Parts: sequence; C-alpha cells; structure tokens
Amino acid sequence: MLIWRSRNLVDWQPVGPALRRYVGSVWAPDLVRFRGRYYIYFPGVSEKGVANYVIWADDIRGPWSDPVDLRSVGSIRATPSAKTGTATFS
Repeated sequence: MLIWRSRNLVDWQPVGPALRRYVGSVWAPDLVRFRGRYYIYFPGVSEKGVANYVIWADDIRGPWSDPVDLRSVGSIRATPSAKTGTATFS
C-alpha cells in the first residue's frame, strides 16, 4: 500500500509504502490522524478469509507498524474517540 500526496488533486507524489507485510488483497483503506499519530484501517482478503486490520505511524512517511488483526466482523469504518482514546466501528 503506497501513500500519495497532492496539494491540488492534479499533481501527485508518492510519500512511501505503509504496508510492510502481505495480508492478502487490500481495499478501501481509511487514513486517520488522531492525537498526532496516523492510522490506516483496511480490510484484507487472503486464503485465511477476510479480516480488518490497522497499522500506525507517528510520521506519515513511516516507519509503519506491522498490521494488527482487529478481529472485527462487518464494517471497516473506524471512528477514533478523543474521549476514550480508542476506535469504535460503525
């Protein structure tokens, strides 16, 4: 998974790779900045089945964490909470 940036949505530059370990086919990532840390939530499909993952980094350029299986079923829309410091899924 490669992160891209643009100041005008026309000209794009790669920032760098975020996913360091293969977890299967990945789609619909959700990039969130919360309390100074970047999180990417995404589903992955492999021979083991479907799983929702999160990776994080303190700098958008990395290094990024290894993927963590959230062991959640259903929606991948994560909402970080400033009150609890956790993410909920809706």
